[in-house]
Amino acid sequence: MGPTKRTLRLRLLAATGTLLLLAAACDSGGGEPTTTAPADSSSPTAPATTVAAAPDDRMEVVLFDVSELVKDVRPGVVTVTRTEVSIGMFGGASEQQSGTGTGIVFDEAGLVLTNFHVIADAERVFVIAEDGAPRPARVIGGFAGTDLAVLEIDDMTGLTPLALGSSEDAEVGDPVIAIGNALGLDETQPTVSVGIVSAKGRSLPTNTGVQLEGLLQTDAAINSGNSGGPLLNAQGEVIGVNTAI
Repeated sequence: MGPTKRTLRLRLLAATGTLLLLAAACDSGGGEPTTTAPADSSSPTAPATTVAAAPDDRMEVVLFDVSELVKDVRPGVVTVTRTEVSIGMFGGASEQQSGTGTGIVFDEAGLVLTNFHVIADAERVFVIAEDGAPRPARVIGGFAGTDLAVLEIDDMTGLTPLALGSSEDAEVGDPVIAIGNALGLDETQPTVSVGIVSAKGRSLPTNTGVQLEGLLQTDAAINSGNSGGPLLNAQGEVIGVNTAI
C-alpha cells in the first residue's frame, strides 16, 4: 500500500484588504466588533489585542486525499452478481440476474469475501472485475449470523488481494473509505466514498430476524450495491465489510 497519510493542501487566500484577528472577540453583526479585555487589565474597557494580517498571508487546510490509495486497492474490489431461474406463465424457465453487490479479493488462490445476503438463494454467482468479464464463482460457505460468505474463482487475472487490518485498532474519528458497486451504476467502476468511524460495537436487527453484533458505524455514504465491499482504513487495509444502510 502507499504512504500511511496522504494530504491535499489547499491554500485559501485571505480576502482583499486587511484581516483583523481579534482575541476573544465576537462580531456583533453591525458596526464595530465587540472585544473583551485581557484578564490582567485594570480597565474594563481595554481593547483586546488585534493582529493585522498582510493580504498575501495564506492559511493551509489539510484534507484526506484517497486518490492514490484507491488506485492501489482497486484490483482487490469486484462486483458480485447472482442469477435465479424464473418460470414463465407458460412453464418456460429462464435465468435472470437477481441481485448485485460487491466482493473483496483476499487470497491469491482466488477467495473472495462478500455478504451472505448478496449470494443467498442464488442459482449461479459471478464476479466481475475492471475488464468486465464475468468470472463464475463457487460458494465455499456462508453464515447468515454474521452476514458473511466466501466465494472462490479460478481466474485471478488483474486481481490483487487486499490486506486485512483490524477493526479493534480503529478508533472513533479515524478516516475510512468505502468502495463498492453502489446502486449498480457500473459493474467495472465502483463508487468511492469517504467518512470516519462514527461508532463501534453497534448492533442491528435485519429483516431476516438475525441480529448483527459488533458493527462499525460510519458516515461514509453506503448505498444498495455496496453490500460486501470493503471499509478501508487510511493504510488501505480492510477493517470491515459494508453490510447495511
